[in-house]
Amino acid sequence: MDKELFQCSEHIGPVALRRRNDSSRNRQIWWIIRRRPFTILQLNHLFGLPGPFQILHLASSKRVRNVIPVIAIAAILQAFALISIFAPNSLEVGSASPQNITISVPAIFFSKSNFSELQWNPILSSVSRRVLDHALQSNTLDGWNAPVGCGIECSYTIQYIATALRCTELSRNEVDAMLPDSDAYPTVYNSTSSFFDPTTGANMSMAWRTYEADGKSNTAGARCSLYNTTQQSIVSFVNNTRIISPAIISYDNLTKFSSGLITDIHLPLVGSNSKYISDLSPLLTYIAIVMWLYGSLEGSIKYSPERLQPEVSDGAELLSNNLLFSLNETAKTFTPNSENVISALEQILVNATVAMITSMGHTTLVNASVVKNQLIWVYHCQRLWIIYATALALAATSGGIALVCMLKNGGESDLTFWDIVRTTGSSDLDAVVEEEKLGDARKDTMLQYDAVKGMDADRYASGVFVLARPRHEGSS
Repeated sequence: MDKELFQCSEHIGPVALRRRNDSSRNRQIWWIIRRRPFTILQLNHLFGLPGPFQILHLASSKRVRNVIPVIAIAAILQAFALISIFAPNSLEVGSASPQNITISVPAIFFSKSNFSELQWNPILSSVSRRVLDHALQSNTLDGWNAPVGCGIECSYTIQYIATALRCTELSRNEVDAMLPDSDAYPTVYNSTSSFFDPTTGANMSMAWRTYEADGKSNTAGARCSLYNTTQQSIVSFVNNTRIISPAIISYDNLTKFSSGLITDIHLPLVGSNSKYISDLSPLLTYIAIVMWLYGSLEGSIKYSPERLQPEVSDGAELLSNNLLFSLNETAKTFTPNSENVISALEQILVNATVAMITSMGHTTLVNASVVKNQLIWVYHCQRLWIIYATALALAATSGGIALVCMLKNGGESDLTFWDIVRTTGSSDLDAVVEEEKLGDARKDTMLQYDAVKGMDADRYASGVFVLARPRHEGSS
């Protein structure tokens, strides 16, 4: 084994010395080597691996910040080589990446709509009322099907102008005034409305008294006014599953109706006056919606363990018309279905507007993120990260083994430059080799690099080391 290593070294040594390198650093080193002699110990350091203490000294010096990036880059390059082999195993058939394209989607424009049964009468048609009643009584948001061009997955945002409620809490005195407390039949729910208030516009007041299972009773109330608002809905379809998230972006002006408006618009207008109805179309729709909402919530409920007694409308119908409150006659409780009744009130018309988008038939163009129905090769992220981690671990392991080998074989007593010299069996150095047994010839013996005759003086591609000064004076 040693003989084979020495033969390998015999081949590697001259090749390393003859290797041409055009860098300025190597030219300077060879310029120095060719013009002055060196001890064997110095040549060992120039052409051999550093010893373990030298490596530890390098790692503990300030130059470590220059060494670490080199080690990291070497490990990454090895990892990339492994990844190029194993990464195809993480490929799988998947969907194409989303693309931004323009598609036509359902929308709502109150300026183009009229929910009235007759053009000049602000009363909801049977179809419109059925849509709004379902939105009020259901806890599921009504929506529309995926538009054409949506692919297998798409998402977009639409904005629209619509009417909505804005509510504030009633004072304690106002709540008490709306909820007369009778020993026999205390009022648990009361709602009134006004269309023509010059200050608050078309408003609605609501108060409620809740009964918990432990017998505790609480009262609260809210006053809601009608506003023009800017709303938006974030819509997404994934494998025919619809998700719609409506919200109010901003509240604009307060909606007010004059007391003579309804009287005027009940009169049939024809001919040139038909433009008047066209201009009032959004207002007529707002009036129809408000009359429906306030009419559905207006009334009172008096609660007793035996029965419900209505004031303005039937109490059982009030409970079935909306999902704001629930009456449990068995547990003798009257509780809100939402933790925040005011927010639930404000959300009623927001959800109703989404339901109207479904039935209006209006459309608009939006920029949507669409995943088309096509399959491509994609990387499985989890598998790819496993490959990355494995490759980096293998690269780090191989680097660690290499470092151990360097630390183990980097000592001067192993395969150093002097060992190569001894292996070549140069007759000029026989005396030095023999006398090395008596002492350390490596510190005193000087060798000079001598270029082969006939070679260009500026080249260092070929040459030999000769004995420049023996260990003892008079030696040859």
